[in-house]
Amino acid sequence: MGWFDFQGKPNGNCGQTSCFEPIMAETKDGNVLLLARSTVGRLVQSFSTDGGEHWSAVVPSELPSSESPAVVVALPKTGDLLVVWNQVSREEIRRGYRRGRLSSAISTDGGHSWGHFKTIERSVGLEDRDRLPAEFPVKMVRARDWVGPLPDKWAYFHYPNLEVMGDQVILRYSRGSPWLGIAEQNLSTQQSMMRVYPITWFYE
Repeated sequence: MGWFDFQGKPNGNCGQTSCFEPIMAETKDGNVLLLARSTVGRLVQSFSTDGGEHWSAVVPSELPSSESPAVVVALPKTGDLLVVWNQVSREEIRRGYRRGRLSSAISTDGGHSWGHFKTIERSVGLEDRDRLPAEFPVKMVRARDWVGPLPDKWAYFHYPNLEVMGDQVILRYSRGSPWLGIAEQNLSTQQSMMRVYPITWFYE
C-alpha cells in the first residue's frame, strides 16, 4: 500500500492508498522497479536494490494514470525501460475517460525519469497530447456521478502486454466501447489488438 501525503512524500499523513496489480522489471543498474495501479491519478512505484527482498516505500511516479494496469519491460540491447499504460489527466478521469488514452514512454535511468512519450491509441473526445504533466494534490480521483453524454466513438484501451523479439516490440491489448462491454466486464466481447513496432519507433 501507499502511505504518502498529498505531495507524494511517504509520511503517512494522508492515510492508506491502494497499490495493486504490480509489474516489475530489472533495471540496467541491477535494481528492480515496481510499478502498480492506484486510485490517486498516478502509477505508483517502488524500488528494490537487493533482488526483491526489500522494497522502498511506495510513492507516486511521474506517470499520470487512471486506476488501470500497466506493463513495463527492459529492452535487451540497452537495458532501457519501456512502459505502456493509460495516461490520462485527473480531469479526464472525472469526465469518464479513465482508459481513453494508451501511451508509451522510455526510461534510460532505471525508472527515475521518463521521456520519448508516444500516444498509441486515443478516444474521440480527448485532446491529442503525447505527454501529460504529473498533477497535485496526489489523492483519490474518480469519475463524476454524471459525466454527461459521451461521443459516439468513445472508446477505451487497456490491459497491455509487451514482448520483445529481436528489434521489434509486439504489443497486445484490448479495445472496447459501449457496444463491446464495460471496461473490466465482458472482456471476451472486446477487440483483441496486436501491433508490431520497431524498437526505434518508441524513441522517435
